[in-house]
Amino acid sequence: MDEQAYFTAWKSRFNEPHKIVEPTDLALWGGRLCATLEPAFIFCAGYQAAIRATFPELDSDGWLAYAASEDRSEQNPKPGVTVRANQLYGFKTWIAASRFVEDLVLKVGRGIDAQYVSVHSTNAGVTITHNPTPGFLPKLSQGIAEFKGANFSAINDLTRVPGFADSEPYFIYIALLSALSEHASAVADKSSGEIIAAEARKILQAHGDASAKLLELDSDVQKLLASSPFETSGLLSTWGSDARLFSMYSQGIRTRQTG
Repeated sequence: MDEQAYFTAWKSRFNEPHKIVEPTDLALWGGRLCATLEPAFIFCAGYQAAIRATFPELDSDGWLAYAASEDRSEQNPKPGVTVRANQLYGFKTWIAASRFVEDLVLKVGRGIDAQYVSVHSTNAGVTITHNPTPGFLPKLSQGIAEFKGANFSAINDLTRVPGFADSEPYFIYIALLSALSEHASAVADKSSGEIIAAEARKILQAHGDASAKLLELDSDVQKLLASSPFETSGLLSTWGSDARLFSMYSQGIRTRQTG
């Protein structure tokens, strides 16, 4: 499965009349569409759900990207995004699914004075370029957005923005578990795959709503990824360095929740 195939499957599943707006359902169904279990598309499934959970006023049938990163290069950094004459100027340096993203959510400014706006990727004044050789999650296109006088819409409900750091791993874990419960039995070692799928369903049943304790969900997910069936399934060798997606989120969860 490549990004085009996953995007096509996602759009086909979620466009009208089958539109799903509840974020957990988006993550569950997005995970089920990851038939080849690549971390890049598991990430994408959870990421799409997390953005919609954080910015509930957005109504888009396409892929979204939450663009907060700006250039931190020591020499000649690209200028960050600013608003001048009610238009956007500047750069955001990491756009997920850059080849297929339809709407961007931008953080403009820093701290308590930051604004959040949305802009369509095809608006005049928006240019997205793509990294030809991303080193991490290479099946996911990744790019830089430049804004030269682009129109935008303000996002007014910011109450959930502080929770994005926890929402993102939560929904990515839900997408991972959904993908494993649906497709792990198809891995080369079928007996291991069946055990993984059954355990994934068990964890989903215990933690499959947003009120679940993230630290406990993380613990169960990491135990599954470190289990003997997972080691013999061959999935980790297939994932290669992309497997660190899940350890990266685990480290962040533990840092935030245990101090």
